[in-house]
Amino acid sequence: MLTAIRAAWARADFAPLRAAAGRAGDAARPAPAASPEAAGPHRDMWINPASGALFRGLRPVAAGPDAGGSGRAGAPASDWIVQAFPARARVTRAIPLWYGARADLVALLAEALPRHLAREAAGIPADAVSLISLPLGRLDATQDALAAGAFAPAPLRVHAWDKLIGAEEVFDAPRPGAEAQGRVAARLRAAFGVEGASRSGATLALGRADDSALDRAAGRGAQRLDPESARLADIVAAAAEASRVVAGDESAAICARLLAPEIPVGVTGKPGSDPRAEGVRGSFEFLSEKR
Repeated sequence: MLTAIRAAWARADFAPLRAAAGRAGDAARPAPAASPEAAGPHRDMWINPASGALFRGLRPVAAGPDAGGSGRAGAPASDWIVQAFPARARVTRAIPLWYGARADLVALLAEALPRHLAREAAGIPADAVSLISLPLGRLDATQDALAAGAFAPAPLRVHAWDKLIGAEEVFDAPRPGAEAQGRVAARLRAAFGVEGASRSGATLALGRADDSALDRAAGRGAQRLDPESARLADIVAAAAEASRVVAGDESAAICARLLAPEIPVGVTGKPGSDPRAEGVRGSFEFLSEKR
């Protein structure tokens, strides 16, 4: 019966109702400073599949890793129907790694993978399971990275929409600095078997397939890839070969900067198009400002 209720809830969606119920429930969560468990690791917790928030029973204890914060669009509200009528799974140790609102290539390259790579430096045990939301797990690029072993050997699990995952210890997601983000290109090149960067290739134009301004800025002979549809292996290989990248917007430019940290990145779009670019925006050349 409960499985049928959860399935009907998922099929019908009820997005506004789910969001309203989730926001109301999440508002009851104590502020981190008021929680004696905020110093972590948190003990004997359940992790909500929509937000990554921590619960003990129906009592919210701590926010998920992407709830607000500078440069982020925030996480979806917790799914309280799943919280109240859950299917359950358990692991010994877990890390709610990424549950943000924008499940795209930027989320994978700039947030989820660097956090995963920062685990060891943060002193998190090797057997702790990194958890990512279902929307990010379904992304083709994420599936490509998983199949290539980019997250190995530390375990990673995609959080099913209808399951609470419980753990004896739950660790806060590491906040990676420049060092962890700087390892993204090397990790992915190794995973996909891309040899060292040769810089013998043409300009890489990275952006939407229908972006004519990008085509003009990149010039003839540029290799054209759409980050929303191209295979991650192809993007990684092209970035390793290119002598220059022209991106159609800041989202594509963030990906280019992480995958090709050694070469110039130009952007045809305007500054401020993606709040997640804060902190790396100064490494782009905004071509629109030169006209």
